[in-house]
Amino acid sequence: MAFSVHAIEGLNYEDFRRGVVFLRCDQDSGINAEAVFRALKAKDQNRMRDKFEHWMRGNDGPAHWFHGFDDEERKHCFVFKRRQLHTHYRYYGFLTHPQPNTDPEYWLCVLANHGQKNTEATDPVETNFVNALRVQLDVIAAVQRGFPDQ
Repeated sequence: MAFSVHAIEGLNYEDFRRGVVFLRCDQDSGINAEAVFRALKAKDQNRMRDKFEHWMRGNDGPAHWFHGFDDEERKHCFVFKRRQLHTHYRYYGFLTHPQPNTDPEYWLCVLANHGQKNTEATDPVETNFVNALRVQLDVIAAVQRGFPDQ
């Protein structure tokens, strides 16, 4: 499958120690974070961009906007949250250091899929999906193409 990573339109990536991108793959319908984001109303896109940028600025909360996971099997997973009425919307991704040689402190969150639910708890299917992507060789190659480590 052909994977690629893409900057989020409207985000400023300069001078940050963290970044957020979308993973793309036309052959996998489960990789839908970007499509769902683009389908949002402009005001909801802007609210999500605010949350992305808040994390990119080095903030580790509030947890009702985004968070990582403490348990060993999900320690590389990350989620950005949105809620509308009683429905929870989640953008799931994984964290990586894309440039371990030239910029080892830089964190990248690669958002892959979107889930919708009516409870607060994370569905392990979502985190298992992004965890599996994180170690897939063609996904790793896509991140390396987007963030060369020279």
